[in-house]
Amino acid sequence: MRKHTLYLLLAGWGLLAASCYDDKSTLQTTHIPPVEIEVPEAIASQLTVVHNARLDITGIRITKDGRENPEELTYEWTVSQTDNDSEAISLATTREFHEVIDLPISSKGYLFLLTVTDTAHDLKYQYKWTLIVTAQFNEGLVVAYTRDGTTSDLGLIMHPQLTETYSGAEQGTVEKELISRRNGSPFPSAVTHMLYTYDKTDKKNILWVSTDDDLMRVETDYYEILGHKEDAFVYLPGKLDIRSLLNTYQCTMILNDGDIYETLLSRGRISTPVSGTETMTVDNGVVSAHSAPGSTRKPSTIFYDREQGKFCYGYNQTFYACGSVGSSPFDPGNAPGLRCIAGGISIDNATHTLLMRKADGNHALYTFGNYSASAGAPAAKLIYDIPAEANALIAEA
Repeated sequence: MRKHTLYLLLAGWGLLAASCYDDKSTLQTTHIPPVEIEVPEAIASQLTVVHNARLDITGIRITKDGRENPEELTYEWTVSQTDNDSEAISLATTREFHEVIDLPISSKGYLFLLTVTDTAHDLKYQYKWTLIVTAQFNEGLVVAYTRDGTTSDLGLIMHPQLTETYSGAEQGTVEKELISRRNGSPFPSAVTHMLYTYDKTDKKNILWVSTDDDLMRVETDYYEILGHKEDAFVYLPGKLDIRSLLNTYQCTMILNDGDIYETLLSRGRISTPVSGTETMTVDNGVVSAHSAPGSTRKPSTIFYDREQGKFCYGYNQTFYACGSVGSSPFDPGNAPGLRCIAGGISIDNATHTLLMRKADGNHALYTFGNYSASAGAPAAKLIYDIPAEANALIAEA
């Protein structure tokens, strides 16, 4: 238990104007028993509650002169943004606290205060906490699923092995029907792609969710659909065919019907296809992309253009086609006859890697390195040939 005692002493002082003054006061020799507030260590400094859930605070021992909870004590629980906030909100006047908290979600926390007043002497004693208000659904693995083969919904798997902040059941927790519960109905068709990102404008964690006929933004506090395709695009494309959703450096990249869109995280809507990409095609919708900071990580995006027979690259809404440099082991600007199967960042967290099918039907990993701070063309690094025996396995995958 943490014991917290606050003494508020009142003292009166007389001015000795003359030696004949007879001080008959008793204030200096009267002892006022203090009120002591003892709080369990588990809740001694911080409280956490889910938004719109009930916060229960029990086990606090309040004594005065050895008596527990004497009748001359009154209680008030208040909350405010800071110590100096003059507009504290009164939540309850009971000894224990059992109230629903509807404050906005805040990871920074609120000042939560218990004030005990000794009405016999008009003295106040206080105990302070930091109150963290969290979303109903915390970090975890979001999964799209369908029960009937037509409509779809989202589920959230929370487990101590998925996130350090998880504090639920040891075996984990699964929340289902997140979209239905918040929005009244599931998605009317199957989910095709999802992407987590952060909206710098609204300061929200966002899921981009696409279906065959829609592109939606979903917030992750309660999984409310914030907008549909008409809200996502400034100019709605004539055909919606989302092939890929990607995080790139400071941007969200969307491939739709052969067009390349890349929008900064500070912008809430997607404008038009990136200027200069009108003649580019992303083979098989595959892009190797990273979103890590640092100027030495340029470019952030590499993909293969089958029609041009060369690799293309981009960084922050600017894209280029590789020029022929005759480099070994391959020339990024002159590589016809390939097909792109998959792509991503290698295990060193730096090397762009694309799995390509060559003209002879065999596969190889094409890797890129030697990035420059000026976002110059990526240089060929290595080719890793994959044994022909793996062709059937890759085809099945």
